[in-house]
Amino acid sequence: MSRTSKKLDKLYKKAPILVFKPGTKLVFFSDHHRGDGEKGSDDFKRNELIYRKALEWYFERGYTLVLVGDVEELWECKPLDIFTQYPFIYQLEKKFHDQGRLIKIVGNHDFIWYNKKNVKKYLNPIFPGIEVYRGISFYLDTGRGTGPRYFVCHGHQGEFKSDTILNISKFFVRWFWKPFQYAFRTSATSAATNYKKRSKREKEYCNWVKGKNVRFIVGHTHRPRIFSIAKNIVIDDYVLNSSAYVMNTGCCVFPNECISAIELSGKHPNVVEFWLENGKLVKKSILK
Repeated sequence: MSRTSKKLDKLYKKAPILVFKPGTKLVFFSDHHRGDGEKGSDDFKRNELIYRKALEWYFERGYTLVLVGDVEELWECKPLDIFTQYPFIYQLEKKFHDQGRLIKIVGNHDFIWYNKKNVKKYLNPIFPGIEVYRGISFYLDTGRGTGPRYFVCHGHQGEFKSDTILNISKFFVRWFWKPFQYAFRTSATSAATNYKKRSKREKEYCNWVKGKNVRFIVGHTHRPRIFSIAKNIVIDDYVLNSSAYVMNTGCCVFPNECISAIELSGKHPNVVEFWLENGKLVKKSILK
């Protein structure tokens, strides 16, 4: 069994299990990598307005917001610098929290939320009483009993640089990579920019799901897809009707000024992209 599978197994067994009432609608965003606004090193800045408008759209329609890790770029920046840079974003997310419609999951770039003292010091003033999860399992109550089981985590589990030697990676990125990134406009998210590494991670997710009766929602690789566990390719209707597959949220830092998310509001999930045209929000399904 691979290191990734062992870590995912351990988290899956320990993750709290939630049951959502009939009619609950959920949207999953990940990999915002919000920074301090510094041009060239804050990958989220160019997509801030798109995300704000998308949040407003989902809030008005009663969705529960699930943040699937790497929301804050804490390898490069300090929490208060990020909060100061994006006050309107945090005000919007707080509206979800105040109505009991926010779930926050930790990733590798915002791993300081593993520590409850950091959550209390930095997050509680914005989101009173918030709990940050390493992962969650959940069922949707259909009114005729619960449906299939879902499991959600960021997806860095078991990766050498992003999990095993995480603190060393953070030190290198903050003090060496950030100045380089500023100068050359490159990304610090290696799983997203190294295509071989990304494909390997996605294959590991699919291999882990095999033999499990679970639908796995993950981020980390920045590629918005729903994968067949048999072929590691984008799924078809047959797989959508099965009980096990892998869904990737994508990210909020695409350089072509768009963001992606997973919606769960009916029988099947949907992968969507958002962008702006003449200042208006455009939403499109990737699967159709």
